[in-house]
Amino acid sequence: MALFALVGLLALPALAFDTTRHGDRIGILGDGHAASLVRTYLRRELTKHGFDAFDVRGTVDNLHRSDAPDADFYVELIGDGHSSPYGGIGIGDRHFGVDISVVVSRVAASVNVYDGRTLEQIHSFDFHSRNTTVMPTSIGVGGRHLGLWIAVPFVQWGRYRSAARAVAHDAAESIIETARADSR
Repeated sequence: MALFALVGLLALPALAFDTTRHGDRIGILGDGHAASLVRTYLRRELTKHGFDAFDVRGTVDNLHRSDAPDADFYVELIGDGHSSPYGGIGIGDRHFGVDISVVVSRVAASVNVYDGRTLEQIHSFDFHSRNTTVMPTSIGVGGRHLGLWIAVPFVQWGRYRSAARAVAHDAAESIIETARADSR
């Protein structure tokens, strides 16, 4: 029993080395609502693949003038997105109704990868995702003299998040390839 404890104590420092981590620190820059959502998903994707990814507020120009944390790479996201219904139909009777629409969610992002030491641009990518679905966009209740219709925007928000997640996934794969190629 003491032999197992001794072997365990000797092996413990060796387990402290995480060989799955790349040691690459990636600072993620970006402003705007679409970039913010993509940045959140991108950070998760990169962390899942063993990178130390963190948010840096501002742009690459701000890095020259700030005390941003050191990183091996900086990734700048310039994004845009929206979710809109296109056409639809209202279905109902005297007491209840629902509007069903074709909802198209679009998210696009330009991704620029910079060397962390020199802030020189290494690579640039453009990604986009489109998500189209048929869903309820508002519901209504009422009676003979009074009715109330309420929009259901959270349903559209889910489609928008799905498109942002797809852009982040594709961006993470390209950034990982760039980081691995640059570290060789």
